[in-house]
Amino acid sequence: MRLIRFDTCHSLPRLLNDSYLALGNFDGMHLGHQAVVAKAKAMARPKGAPVLVITFDPHPVRYFQPSTAPFQIMTLEQRAFRAAALGADAMIALPFDAGLARLSAQTFFEQWLIDRLRTAGIVTGANFAFGAGRSGNVGFLADASASRGIAFAAVEPVFSAGKMVSSSRIRDALRAGDCNAACTMMGQNFAITGLAKSRVNGRGTVSLIELPMSDYVRLAPGDYPANLTFEQKLAACGTASIVDRSDYVSFVSKQPLSLGAETDVTIEFVGHEMA
Repeated sequence: MRLIRFDTCHSLPRLLNDSYLALGNFDGMHLGHQAVVAKAKAMARPKGAPVLVITFDPHPVRYFQPSTAPFQIMTLEQRAFRAAALGADAMIALPFDAGLARLSAQTFFEQWLIDRLRTAGIVTGANFAFGAGRSGNVGFLADASASRGIAFAAVEPVFSAGKMVSSSRIRDALRAGDCNAACTMMGQNFAITGLAKSRVNGRGTVSLIELPMSDYVRLAPGDYPANLTFEQKLAACGTASIVDRSDYVSFVSKQPLSLGAETDVTIEFVGHEMA
């Protein structure tokens, strides 16, 4: 799976020309986001066209409100991995900076979607807004796409427990300690990844792992059923513990582990319906 950052890449590889774009923040790759990717894939595949997931980095909220408390649901790399699993050919991260923030909807459409991404089709969620002052919406995209002979579709929201699935609802569920609701809306386990410090016991095996939460949304204090993965393989089942006001999550394994003192790992908080 390709993750292409446009701050270091100024043009797309030719084999990604005439792509169908799934356009949005995709900050949680939740069920609603997955429906947008699925629609783009359904439109692209009969034409043999690539599917690109277009997102922004950093998140616009982090740009406009830099002091906002940690709210990340997935890292950019996690989102790219999930997009690949959904059948996308690449994830494109557009640099959300002052230059992009001040673009009108029309200029963004012309400069980015037409000139630089060379799209053949665009798919968004029905509530997607973009451009300076959020001046662009699905109505604008439908008209602009039609004027250029580009396919366009807007996907209606997905609902869970009678309410619209959204990244905000997922954050609220995690902050309330309701991992089951969060994981259900995500369609996967909530997972924190990073460089962990391991506590090695006298037998040379690991019993406790501490992982910094970085910019991930903070869960309610408590103990959660969790899995530890290493090199994309399940390494152990155990318990993840969150202490109030702590910037770390601790993982206690049910079985001894053989890991280095500092290792890149992932801790998955297991929702009941995801187990």
